[in-house]
Amino acid sequence: MIGLATAAGLGLAVLVVLVTLLWLISLRLRDASIVDVFWGLGFVALNLVHVLLTPDGTPARKVTATVLVSLWGIRLAAHLLARNRRRPEDFRYAFGANKPAPPGGGGATSRSSFCKAC
Repeated sequence: MIGLATAAGLGLAVLVVLVTLLWLISLRLRDASIVDVFWGLGFVALNLVHVLLTPDGTPARKVTATVLVSLWGIRLAAHLLARNRRRPEDFRYAFGANKPAPPGGGGATSRSSFCKAC
């Protein structure tokens, strides 16, 4: 087992690698909104890194935390995947990529009110 600071650094490294891979996939798909689906799974990955690498904590607490974080993260990812399936890229990400906004601005915040200086 390793120390907490080393585990935190390795957790950060794992997330950087995963997010970089996700970014490359989003470039290929031309859809940055896939990051929403990854959000919950990122917590699952980070939790697993810390549970496997840190010596502190009782096994029962580690298992409980892992189960709860995993259930939440997988449920969130499944919900967002189902909600976003067969929909165009979320207007917030399209805005950042200078793509046209959907009719009506895409939501409560239109592009023009989102960034007056843009």
